[in-house]
Amino acid sequence: MTNPLATEAAIKRFNDINDVLREVRTERYQQIDLWGEQTLPALPDNGMDWIYQGNYLHDANQWKTTNAYRQDNNQLAWDGVLLEEVFEALAEEDPVKREAELVQVAAVAVAAVQDSRRRRAAKKAREVGQ
Repeated sequence: MTNPLATEAAIKRFNDINDVLREVRTERYQQIDLWGEQTLPALPDNGMDWIYQGNYLHDANQWKTTNAYRQDNNQLAWDGVLLEEVFEALAEEDPVKREAELVQVAAVAVAAVQDSRRRRAAKKAREVGQ
C-alpha cells in the first residue's frame, strides 16, 4: 500500500516549507552573530503592559474584522492575516499562549513567502508562454 502523504504534491509542499525554514534558520543565525543571544521582555517593563496589551488586543480585533470583510469580498491578503496574528501574540498575557501565537506568526510568514514564490513562478511561466 502506498503512503498517501508521499504523493508528489505532498513531497513538493514539504520541500517548499523546508526551503523557507532553512532561510529562516540562516537568518536567525545571522541575527545571533550580529546581536548575540537577546534577552528582552515581551513588552516594555515599565508597569504599563496592560495599556500595551489593551491596544494590541484592539488592533488584533480590528484586523480580525478587516480580514472577515476582505474574506467576504474575496480580498483577503497576507498583510491582514500576518498583522492579526502579530497583534494577537502581543496582546496575549500568558507566556505559553504568547509563544504559541508567535509560532502562528512564524507559520503565517512562511506561508506568505511560499505563496509569493508560487505567484512569481506562475507569472514567470505565463511570461515565458506568451
